[in-house]
Amino acid sequence: MNDIVFSILTIGLLLFMIFSKKRRWKVGLTVLVLVVSALLVVGFRFTPGSALPMGSEVIRTIDTDYGKAVLYEDSSDGTFGLAEVNQTLGLLYYYGGGTNGYSGEEGEPFQAAGIGNEERFMVGIRTNDPSIKYLVIGSHHEDLQEMVNEDFSMDNVEKYPDSYIVQEVEEQYVFLVLDEFSYSTWTIRAIDENEKLIGEKLYGDGDARYVEEAEGQAP
Repeated sequence: MNDIVFSILTIGLLLFMIFSKKRRWKVGLTVLVLVVSALLVVGFRFTPGSALPMGSEVIRTIDTDYGKAVLYEDSSDGTFGLAEVNQTLGLLYYYGGGTNGYSGEEGEPFQAAGIGNEERFMVGIRTNDPSIKYLVIGSHHEDLQEMVNEDFSMDNVEKYPDSYIVQEVEEQYVFLVLDEFSYSTWTIRAIDENEKLIGEKLYGDGDARYVEEAEGQAP
């Protein structure tokens, strides 16, 4: 994208130099309009929100070294998504990729969306159960099998504080940018105000579930 910006600005500068002998201010204004129009056409915007897919409403943003991580809702169908909005030239933003179309299914305590890689990972979670007060991401186990069979409680979080992230739910949502995608960062648990475990999404599971359902499935 930076190459595109450079090319557009170069063309604009060449046009200005060619026609600069005649009514410079008019030529300069014309070139400016053309350059701005070209930037808009190829996807550059002046605010992070306007760089998102049409009909998006920004819920939360987090500043990163590449620009903005954005949690947003689609105003047309109420689903939510995550986006990377990159910044260039100090004042322009463009859509750098993301994931969308997430909606809470009936019977699920929460819906989680994630996108990233081994270097950075953003997670957006929308709760469907008003009794969920906090979401806990992480595990102190490195082995996936141990993680799945873990008897989780907030005692684990207190004992291994570097292995867990606890976030309070605000207006149904939690949004984080993490250092990496891993077993731990894609293991999520929901607890109520009394620190009772309500639901969980373990690494490798497709959907979040209530812990009563998980216990009912045990042999």
